[in-house]
Amino acid sequence: MALPPPTAALTVRAAFLEPEMRVLYRDWDRLTTRMVPFLRAVLGAEPPDRELVELIGELSLASKRFATLWARHDVKHRSTGPTAFYHPQVGPLDLHYTILHLPDQRQMIVTYHADPGSPSEENLRLLAS
Repeated sequence: MALPPPTAALTVRAAFLEPEMRVLYRDWDRLTTRMVPFLRAVLGAEPPDRELVELIGELSLASKRFATLWARHDVKHRSTGPTAFYHPQVGPLDLHYTILHLPDQRQMIVTYHADPGSPSEENLRLLAS
């Protein structure tokens, strides 16, 4: 299962190279610690995808954090879990994500939801209005 270009590759690239992502993702350290083992799992799932290999090479050179995490050789595919964002209009969002894989179409769909009745649910409603 390869990364679906260009969206997922852009997200991964931005997570490690764009300083703004450290504000958007309140749990940036945890996010990046989970992201790299996921990339290793994706890379090992089928013959190497040229775009993914190029992305890994780019990030290995451009991001010390990525290079350090990649050197650990951790492999883990996690398709659900918590994540914490900071949205500039509504503030903190504590959400849960689910990744749905569509390997035949080379796509991943990521959904986010808040706990019912939580401040994050209210903040999502504000964003939707």
